[in-house]
Amino acid sequence: SETVEAPSLVNFLHAMKNSEKSIKRDMEAAGQAVRVMTVHASKGLEAPIVFLPDTCSPPSGGHDPSIVSLKDAHGEDVIAWRKGKNFDPPLLTAQLEQRRIADEHEHRRLLYVAMTRAEERLYVCGYKGRNALKDGCWHSRVSNALAGVLEQAPAPWNADEMILRGGEAATLAAAVAPAVVPPASALPAWLLAPAPREKPPEPPISPSSALSAADQITEAGLDHGGADPLAQNGEGLRVGSLTHTLLQYLPDTPVETRRAAALRFLAARAGDYDEARREALADRALTVIADPALAALFGPGSRAEVNICARIKAFGAEVPIIGQIDRLVVEDDCVTIADFKSGIPRDASATPPAYVAQLALYRAAAAQLWPGKFVRTLLVWTAGPRAVELAPDALEAALKAVARRFTPD
Repeated sequence: SETVEAPSLVNFLHAMKNSEKSIKRDMEAAGQAVRVMTVHASKGLEAPIVFLPDTCSPPSGGHDPSIVSLKDAHGEDVIAWRKGKNFDPPLLTAQLEQRRIADEHEHRRLLYVAMTRAEERLYVCGYKGRNALKDGCWHSRVSNALAGVLEQAPAPWNADEMILRGGEAATLAAAVAPAVVPPASALPAWLLAPAPREKPPEPPISPSSALSAADQITEAGLDHGGADPLAQNGEGLRVGSLTHTLLQYLPDTPVETRRAAALRFLAARAGDYDEARREALADRALTVIADPALAALFGPGSRAEVNICARIKAFGAEVPIIGQIDRLVVEDDCVTIADFKSGIPRDASATPPAYVAQLALYRAAAAQLWPGKFVRTLLVWTAGPRAVELAPDALEAALKAVARRFTPD
């Protein structure tokens, strides 16, 4: 333990070697299962059928170790590093011979343990390749010891191959008797016909691009010629991104430091804008947050940039969506979803269809997440600011239009 002594590999090995703890195994844990384990781990366990898959290996490695532990004249442990077989002194040669004998005895003991695990049937398997079996391997010991009681029989997997079997030769021979080949019959037509091509599942759609892609509608089409004074030089998307970020983080900033924080952010992210333009962007975001009509959107319990992934079931279709809600508020009996837009404010009747479809999908997903609660959808035009609540019938019509493309034929 690190609290007792300095940690080291030597101390760890010493502690494990002298530990009296043992690993307990549940004798009945196997049940109707196949257990794969070493012979050492199988001690004390039994199974109806046991396979010994690798029985052609020699008792020990092909070479003696290079480092050997010896006892000196005083009975102390010393380490000998061998230079080669021809240089081994008599003491080292005798030690290696004792080691080989001990390995041979252990090899035989393990074979006994392995064979006596079987309750009903034992399979002794192995692979030797082109070379002859190694002397003393398990396969040779078993086959030599049972030479008088084993007989050849066709292998169950291939009648051209032979195996040695004993104990249940008659029963197993009947089991591998040639089966009666049924008469040939005409194949059904569907078996030779090419498989029909499966229609790949529709990938999840982004609510912001559910209908003709809101981000593909030109800024001029949304802003009527770029009338927004902050969206100069066709930078409406950048202005919108900066505004979204300010609306995401400023509500969590103390009121007295919000404007300074907004200007620091814009100086870092929009340093190419002049000071007046950066101040106008900061004032726009602060005005939205301070609007009394939108207080709930930025109050306690509200959440910004909420990731959502859902499968909406509507109008006989299943629509997979993945998107991000700009602002979400969950109250006792109501869920409010808000999406921020930086274009020119407009009435609900003049809202682009792509924006309506976007909020319709968010509304349907929220209705599944919070069943029984009324779901409000607000389109917040930051240039006003102006909040427009979309009518439920308009949202249902937009949802139906999106679901139509996912309706099975």
